[in-house]
Amino acid sequence: MVPNVNDLKMHVFSNTAQHFSNSQWLCKRAIIAPRNSTVDKINMNQAVVLPTEFLNFLQPSGIPPHNSTLKKGSQIMLLRNMDPLRLCNCTRLE
Repeated sequence: MVPNVNDLKMHVFSNTAQHFSNSQWLCKRAIIAPRNSTVDKINMNQAVVLPTEFLNFLQPSGIPPHNSTLKKGSQIMLLRNMDPLRLCNCTRLE
């Protein structure tokens, strides 16, 4: 028994920085909770604890990798903050 959720996370996911590339180590770790709301709270806080290298290492199917290789001279379109205040309403942004 652990006294709080933070101690539980530290016990289950200790040494994540050293083992993030070992998929067998990660598959043996899980926190089981009785309600989805509890799982959501744990997941929201767990992303802060994980090292950036671990998050970059993940390659879920259907999602492109976190980095892209572009050819010199290729055109790109940046889509960040395209609709901050409903600015993108079929008008051309100049």
